[in-house]
Amino acid sequence: MKYQMKDLIPIVAELTEKYTCKESTSITYEKAEQFMSAVQYCLREYEQRDKTEKLMAKQSTAQDAYQYGYNLVLKKVEEALEIYHEILDTFQTYDNRCLEETVQKGIPEFFKWYDARFYPQNTILTLDYPVMKDIWKLCGIDAIYEFLMCIKLEQKFLNHFDTEIIYGILKDYHQDYKDMLENICRIVWENVIFHTILGKKMESPFLEETDKNRVTLYFLTNTQETIETDISGFTKRFVKQYFEQDMELQNYLQLITSDLIIRMRHRTI
Repeated sequence: MKYQMKDLIPIVAELTEKYTCKESTSITYEKAEQFMSAVQYCLREYEQRDKTEKLMAKQSTAQDAYQYGYNLVLKKVEEALEIYHEILDTFQTYDNRCLEETVQKGIPEFFKWYDARFYPQNTILTLDYPVMKDIWKLCGIDAIYEFLMCIKLEQKFLNHFDTEIIYGILKDYHQDYKDMLENICRIVWENVIFHTILGKKMESPFLEETDKNRVTLYFLTNTQETIETDISGFTKRFVKQYFEQDMELQNYLQLITSDLIIRMRHRTI
């Protein structure tokens, strides 16, 4: 961040005035830290804006940059809310309680209590349902926005399959799938990958013990480069055939490849 502390203090002072309705300039040390973090959060939003917007405002004072960043936070909240309502149109939990509670109960609470002005860095939720993308370093609306984008892609992928197929995959994976804290999309996608390795169609989600052994052998006897190439090629063909070459979905599905290889080389499925 290019701005110095002396540039940020006046903005924190303005936030303090707004917070106390100008009745006092005295706040706790913890609250002052919160406001300073709020200012820095909005400045990061400003610095991370897209290239077009950067060309429009190459030189900005800290105050201007903060206000610009704050407006970007508000805009992202609106966009995240639109994504959320879009997700709900076809949303399915597949009886997984963690997914249901996080998306259907937790997300509305976020939008209800999120304070873009005084506490934009507060994620509010713990986001217990794990998505396939590493978003854990994000906070505030950035975390919620990325989480919802992941859920949107995952639901698009899962909606491609017959519901009973997904239930079959989940039951085969874990008898207590309703209470597990694992990503459903990853489990289904890995099952698809295993079927492809075996040259089998997805008519049945279940894999016999001999099939599981063959899949394990594939991961143990091929180099990481070969496996990555195989999975990458299959992913591209799969997305092209069923999702009109959706590059966002393609890139998202490929996020699990390295982790899958590591897990398959250390245990059997």
